[in-house]
Amino acid sequence: CLDILILRICTRYTPEQDTMTFSDGLTLNRTQMHNAGFGPLTDLVFTFAGQLLPLEMDDAETGLLSAICLICGDRQDLEEPTKVDKLQEPLLEA
Repeated sequence: CLDILILRICTRYTPEQDTMTFSDGLTLNRTQMHNAGFGPLTDLVFTFAGQLLPLEMDDAETGLLSAICLICGDRQDLEEPTKVDKLQEPLLEA
């Protein structure tokens, strides 16, 4: 899911250099990310990354937030969104 990909990349934001480091070690600045295919999403991703920094989330918290994003009843084409929402409830309470 794109939202989880964006969350993961935002946890690898380095504000001093204004760069994002991918899991394979590739580090890109804004211009490079824009040209690599992020296009108009680039500034939004960097802004979101800057807003996540003060939260100082650890890997467990990032994983929990990823699970909340993934298990979401408002995803398109779900046959039983209320069941998915019920699955998400304990994650939201954690």
